[in-house]
Amino acid sequence: MDMALSAGRGTASFHRLQHPASSSLLVPRPEIGNEFQRKWEVKEEIQVQTIGYDELVQSEQEVSILKLDIQGAEKLVLTHAAEGLSKTLSLITEVNFTPHYQEEGGFAEIHQLLVERGFGLYRLSQPYHRGGRALFADFAYVRESLLREEARKAMDLPQ
Repeated sequence: MDMALSAGRGTASFHRLQHPASSSLLVPRPEIGNEFQRKWEVKEEIQVQTIGYDELVQSEQEVSILKLDIQGAEKLVLTHAAEGLSKTLSLITEVNFTPHYQEEGGFAEIHQLLVERGFGLYRLSQPYHRGGRALFADFAYVRESLLREEARKAMDLPQ
């Protein structure tokens, strides 16, 4: 069954935009279309079934990596994923610096949430810029315990 990753099981409105890659569970901010020089209008709104990350991975012992690129809904998913994130070793997520959607989480909120859940920032991609403004980037987070272990190895320190 096709489902959208969200806060939990249920239904939600999915906003299909004229540019399909920008479609989201969140309502788009029309003014961001100016940054991309394209229409940022909702073409149609459809109801979709949703599932939370906790439920999605409940039968897994461990998740090596979670990749989230869900058009601003990352905070919505991560806020309701304590159990699933506790068994996740690393994640890559796109984070917007300039708000694209209503109620999205920006870098500061996503970073704080992940730090509180035991992750540390490992790497980030080159931010996507348009007209001098940083719009978004991909961030890689790894369990803090794994980062510390790798740092010890790199410096050849005893455990």
